[in-house]
Amino acid sequence: MPFPLALLLALAIAFANAYADHYSAPIGIVLSPLVIIGITALLHTGRHPRLLLPAALGTALLICLHDAGIKLYGGGAHDAEGQGFITLFFLAGVLPAYTLQAGLVRRTPGTSARQRHWALWAGPLLVGSYLLLFGSLGLGRL
Repeated sequence: MPFPLALLLALAIAFANAYADHYSAPIGIVLSPLVIIGITALLHTGRHPRLLLPAALGTALLICLHDAGIKLYGGGAHDAEGQGFITLFFLAGVLPAYTLQAGLVRRTPGTSARQRHWALWAGPLLVGSYLLLFGSLGLGRL
C-alpha cells in the first residue's frame, strides 16, 4: 500500500474511533490500544528506508491526534478519574506499539544506524512532549 494511502487510512481510523467514543463513551477509550497498535503497524509495515522517519513522525502525530480527539470529544464526565482512565488505555497502546515500531525499524533493510536512531527516538520525543504539554487536555470541559 502506498504511504499516502496508508497515512489517510490511519487518519480515518483515528477519527472513526474518536467519533465512536463521542456517541458511545467508553468504546473509543477501550479500543484505543488496538487503534494505536493498528496505526503503528499500518504506517511501518513494508516501508522503503527513506520513509522510515516520515512513518515514525506520522505515527507519533496520529497517536497524539487520536488521544486529543478522545479527550476533547469523548462522551462521559471529564474529571480526573476519566483522565486517568484515558491515560491508562493510551499507555496500554503506546508501549506495545513502540515495541512493534522498534522491531519493524530494526528489520528495515538498507537503513543506516543514524536513520534507525532518529526513527526510534522521534516518536517517543513527540509523544512525551505531547503528554507533558497536554496531559490534562479536556479536563473539566463542560
